[in-house]
Amino acid sequence: MRDFKRTARGEKIVFQLHTDSSFSRVLLNQALEGRYDMVFTSLPGDPFCMESFSFAQPPFPHIFLSRKSGLRAFTDHLFYQIGTFPSISYETEEDFVAAGLASAGFGIAILPDHPFLHTMDLKLLTLTDPDPKRTAYLSLAKEIKRSKAAEYFYEFCRERLA
Repeated sequence: MRDFKRTARGEKIVFQLHTDSSFSRVLLNQALEGRYDMVFTSLPGDPFCMESFSFAQPPFPHIFLSRKSGLRAFTDHLFYQIGTFPSISYETEEDFVAAGLASAGFGIAILPDHPFLHTMDLKLLTLTDPDPKRTAYLSLAKEIKRSKAAEYFYEFCRERLA
């Protein structure tokens, strides 16, 4: 959105972002009802009444604990369950070191929650259900009238992401 606003050529662009629902089907139906100009979802819209394009979210380098760590077998098993294995950029025996590498921007690490993590410059996320595909969709209803800005943003995203 930041890059899109830079290309606006003096036009005033205002985004209204909503998080009423996190369910793709609900969001797609709300777009069909005209409630939203377009929606980002993990599923595509119905091709008969919606236009959608997919884009892959960029992969992140992973920082893993070494095979000597008891947590490594657990992490390997998590990835085995989803049928994939990430590209490992760094391995270390210490979770403190893995957290430090992640804090310095060298990648992401899967670590157990620990008070020291909350003192570091990290974005902490709870692991709930890893998705190896990391595909998202931007969809809009075909028959709904939209502002020029909304049309322009959709095309901007299609050119940059699809």
